[in-house]
Amino acid sequence: MNALSDLGVIIITDRQAHVHVSGHPGRPELAQMYDWIRPEIIVPVHGEPRHMAEHARFALSHGVPQAMLQRNGDLVRLAPTGRRNSPRYALVGWFSMVTSSSRRMGRPSPSAAVWASAA
Repeated sequence: MNALSDLGVIIITDRQAHVHVSGHPGRPELAQMYDWIRPEIIVPVHGEPRHMAEHARFALSHGVPQAMLQRNGDLVRLAPTGRRNSPRYALVGWFSMVTSSSRRMGRPSPSAAVWASAA
C-alpha cells in the first residue's frame, strides 16, 4: 500500500469505511447500476445456477424487463428480432489428450472434438 500511496493513490480500507471488496457487486450496487443503465435484458453468465437464478430474480424485481438463464454450453442468441436459446451444437473450448507416448494440447479438431449442446 505504501507504493500506491507514493503514487498519490488515496487508499480506503475497512477502517475508514464499509468497503465491499469481493470483486462482485452487492445488491445495492446492482440496483444502482440498473437505475443508471436501464438494461432491456439481463443474462447472468457467472456463478452457480442458484446464484444466476437469484441475480435474474433480483434484476426483474428492480425493473429489468427480461431475464434469460442458461447453463454451460448453451448457445444464446441476442438480436433485435428477439432472444432465444439456440438448438444448435457448437465446437467449444480447448482439449487435452494424454497418451502413453505423448501429451498434446491445442484447439479442438474433428478427430478430437469437444461438443457442447444447448439442448
